[in-house]
Amino acid sequence: MIDEARRQSLRVARGLARRGRDGAARARRSAWIAGAVLRDGGPGAALPLARRAAHLLGPRRFGLEEAYTLGLLDPRAADDLVDASVSKRELIALQARLNPNEFWYLTEDKAVFSRLAEAVGVRVPALLAILCDTGPGWSATGEPLARAGDWERLFAEGLPDTFVVKPARGYHGLGVRVVERRDGLLHQLGGEAVTPAQLARELVADRQFHIHVVQERITNAPGVPGARSAVQTARIATLVERDGSVRPLNAFFRSALEGNVIDNFRHGATGNLVAPLDPASGTVLGLTAVGDDGVLREVEPPPGTNAPAPGTRMPMWDECLELVRFAAPRFLPMRTLGWDVAVTPDGPTIVEANMWWDPVGSVHGVRAALDALRAAA
Repeated sequence: MIDEARRQSLRVARGLARRGRDGAARARRSAWIAGAVLRDGGPGAALPLARRAAHLLGPRRFGLEEAYTLGLLDPRAADDLVDASVSKRELIALQARLNPNEFWYLTEDKAVFSRLAEAVGVRVPALLAILCDTGPGWSATGEPLARAGDWERLFAEGLPDTFVVKPARGYHGLGVRVVERRDGLLHQLGGEAVTPAQLARELVADRQFHIHVVQERITNAPGVPGARSAVQTARIATLVERDGSVRPLNAFFRSALEGNVIDNFRHGATGNLVAPLDPASGTVLGLTAVGDDGVLREVEPPPGTNAPAPGTRMPMWDECLELVRFAAPRFLPMRTLGWDVAVTPDGPTIVEANMWWDPVGSVHGVRAALDALRAAA
């Protein structure tokens, strides 16, 4: 009991220290953004930009970083772009009225989400194991995973030759490991080769995430745009109406760069691209990327990236919509969710679901989605 209390105290202390560091970094970033905006605006732009910033950061509820990344603080930004943009806080406020917070774990805990999805017949990557550093974990074979030796044995011989390990409560693709077993070693894509015992120790030592899931590794179907090194997903946001019908609200496709293990955008930090989609047809409306200045802009498909060009229709889009329409009512009372859907050689698969979703990298259709949420709420 004393050891567990000490462990929990250390976790809280590390969390508070991390928050302090994050706060200092945000302050430095805010000062840099303010300077960059004023420099780019030139003489005479300070007052108009200050008014726009006050409007965006006040009534419109944008964060400074968010407004800057979307290009809304650029003096050349058209008024209709500013008017069409929606802040993440505004979206989340409506989502909070439609998604009871008491049920957050249905989607935000990947162990719970996977087991529920499998139970109700929603197609997801097969769950192979749940690893917990404070007590026995679970495996699909029924073998308890109580000790470090159990984890080591699982990695050495109890899993397919390729699999994925990710934090149960991870986000933005943090901590995701794509693993291949060869010659007694576990080769982590984008990382170093380790022994099964080393991987077990790494997971136990993870200070940020304490429960991990082990999943089947899925692959892209032929014809899916983007890199072969990562599973590409389309985020499809849905709303379950009061009569039980399901309405697709917004969609975008994340196109990974070759060599990246994940397709997450992470505010442009990964270098991956985002393609807003027409949710009805799955047609690409544009392609966006974050430039060296940290601002999101429309771009042409870079050579060698296999990124989708505007006008491209995502493969098996009707089947993707059919899958999310099947899944959405089964996760009630969560009424609006963002589904990450991969198209595999066997058809569409839901990689995960998100109770807090926002249209990353685009303003296409966001205002219409917000209006739909407002009407539903």
